[in-house]
Amino acid sequence: MNYSTPTLRFHPAHFLAFKALPVWIAVAVLGLLTVPGLSEDHAIRELLEAAGIMVLMIMVVGRFWTILAMEAGENGQIAMQGPFRYMAHPMEFFFAFGMLGIGFMYESILLGIILFAVCMVASKYWADAGDDMAGTVDLATAGEAGDLHQQYRQLVPSFFPSVKPSVVPYYGDRLSYNQYTLRRSAWDIIVFIGCIPIIELVQWLQESGSWTGLVTLP
Repeated sequence: MNYSTPTLRFHPAHFLAFKALPVWIAVAVLGLLTVPGLSEDHAIRELLEAAGIMVLMIMVVGRFWTILAMEAGENGQIAMQGPFRYMAHPMEFFFAFGMLGIGFMYESILLGIILFAVCMVASKYWADAGDDMAGTVDLATAGEAGDLHQQYRQLVPSFFPSVKPSVVPYYGDRLSYNQYTLRRSAWDIIVFIGCIPIIELVQWLQESGSWTGLVTLP
């Protein structure tokens, strides 16, 4: 895919109000509504919480890896290095992967799977909508660049990574970065890191008996 450098200035306050805060509220509401189906002394519950933290760390590494690969294209060429050798939408995949970790941190396998699935379906919807807005005429008239894009989409899965690289290293698999996208990705990661104390607070309320959830999820 071709990720161009945004020209609009990034506003942290706007980001916190319209992206971070809604995510944090949604995570808190999910935790308040659901209850782990396993008993408190069950070994799997402890493993799930540790696995959730590990999944979040993998998500952080994956998003930075994607950022480093985004800017390697030259003269508007599509990125075909790093995680883009395995899937066309790595940013969306790692975001959904992070939500899987959120569900695990709530000590619920089913909640993690539900969050992951919802994010993947939403990502596919927005990606398809973006492709429809771009139209197929542009690709048809883009000459070699359009042919390259079509070949890339035929070789590389959209959202779920292939086991082996689907394309050879492009531009020598050189990875660089843009200050704007790197800073924006760091703010995205803050959203997930901020979910950790929210989850701990919700779990404390439930364990202390101050709050009882409504839905039990294994």
